[in-house]
Amino acid sequence: MSDLPHASADPDPPVDENRLEELIVEAQTALPFELPALANRCASALGLDAALIYLVDLQQRLLIPLDEAMEPLPVDRSSAGWAYRTVSPRVAEADGGVIV
Repeated sequence: MSDLPHASADPDPPVDENRLEELIVEAQTALPFELPALANRCASALGLDAALIYLVDLQQRLLIPLDEAMEPLPVDRSSAGWAYRTVSPRVAEADGGVIV
């Protein structure tokens, strides 16, 4: 799980609310291939290091990242899969930050 992005160790990162609002408006018309970069810009506006978007396959066995450099994650054997199955966040400490 250490290859996933994580939140900054700064306990109160600044949130750029104006930029976040612009990005939310932009998301309404974004094309699918634009979503990973848009998610990272939203993460940055929230004071996070990065964001990843995963889609589940039709059989609901794998979470497929929109970032082609990343490997799929098993739904039944990963923290991200647990979060997907239970529709709840999962938080883990990693490299001086957290992964949500």
